[in-house]
Amino acid sequence: MTIPKKAEVQLYAPSDPQNVAAVKEADLLQPQVGNWSINIAEMAGDDAVLSDSTGAVTVQWSGSTLQGHVERAAPDRGIWQGLIVGGKGGLNKAVTAQHYYQTPAMNIVKATLELVGETLATDSTGLNTVINYPRRAVSASRCLDELCDVLGLIWRVKLDGTVWLGTYTWPTAKTTFVYQRSNNENDAKLMPDVGQPLLEPGTTIVLDSSAAATAEEKSAQKIGVAMYTISDSLSKAQVWFVDPLADSQIDDQLAPDRMHAGVAALSLQALRGVDWYRSFQGQVVTQRNDGTLDVILDAVKGIGELPAIRGVTVSVPVGGAVRTVRANERCTVIFEAGDFRRPRAVGFEGVFGSAGAGTLGVARQTDTVDRNSALATWMGQVQTFNAQVLVSIGQIATYINGIAPGTVTPVTQTVSAIGATVATISSSSPDLKLP
Repeated sequence: MTIPKKAEVQLYAPSDPQNVAAVKEADLLQPQVGNWSINIAEMAGDDAVLSDSTGAVTVQWSGSTLQGHVERAAPDRGIWQGLIVGGKGGLNKAVTAQHYYQTPAMNIVKATLELVGETLATDSTGLNTVINYPRRAVSASRCLDELCDVLGLIWRVKLDGTVWLGTYTWPTAKTTFVYQRSNNENDAKLMPDVGQPLLEPGTTIVLDSSAAATAEEKSAQKIGVAMYTISDSLSKAQVWFVDPLADSQIDDQLAPDRMHAGVAALSLQALRGVDWYRSFQGQVVTQRNDGTLDVILDAVKGIGELPAIRGVTVSVPVGGAVRTVRANERCTVIFEAGDFRRPRAVGFEGVFGSAGAGTLGVARQTDTVDRNSALATWMGQVQTFNAQVLVSIGQIATYINGIAPGTVTPVTQTVSAIGATVATISSSSPDLKLP
């Protein structure tokens, strides 16, 4: 069955909806995460027919209307070829660097998208969390990836061109189609009925409910990727189902996406050597007799990726120094040279959420020392003396003027007995304090 192409896919500029161009050959790819794209291999017309001055274009694909942007165009002797992406073409543009402190994620996402001319979908969810985010001067799409990673969300450009963030709820698709075949449990080939809305990722379908269908074909299956293709000879759809054994919140975002899972797995394999170059935060349980620590590491983005680590070496400021670490202190753990056999604690702070309990400043070489009261009294009395000593051959004469016998109170404590009470440090560093 071949659907008439003019009714199937048409393009026009939003500013001139009456000037319509018919697409002869194209494919539409809707990934589970990211932006949709239409690769047009052949269409009669030229750039004036396609888009307005901003590159905006409206695509009517069967029963769905898509709002996109002409990413590249190649008109050649009356035949137009090109690539259209969802939205307004801003997701690959760089944003400015900015640090957001204690800011709702909703505000961060909106501000980031506005910088590149994109719009947040009104049905986005999961953005009420208040976070700190040092936004880098990178593409807006990379910022969305980073934010979704920490929030446990995914992002996708909807057919209307708005950018949606949230988690899939898997409603049942309302599109009707003819189920053709499935080579395996990963995908299925369909022939959509004329005028039906497009199947989209994040929805579920039942391939076949007839008595002859298999149990799998009768069960609701989750669409991860949807691809439509039209040409002079065919109009078809192919969907890839989500891998039920993969978890997009634990694994890479593409892990459940069976169409791209191979590429994702290859990338993870190639980059597996960098996993142990990361730093981890945790809380000290105890310090062993050999000076090493037992540390419980924090969950990474809500997932307990690593177990408690024993025998963590303590970094000290100078060689030979000894650092006593208290239970419940916070620390940063790294693995030296990416070797998981060599954990090391490199930074410490107070109990989680506290500013530190240090109140005593560290003394420096030129800081002052105050005498205790007994020593100060004795020295004051001695300073009232005016002693003069004459030394001659075989004779020593001492003259003490201005003081009566018994005026000076003897210090009854020995130096060792006085100990630390002889004097106390009275000034110290304002920058470093210890408990």
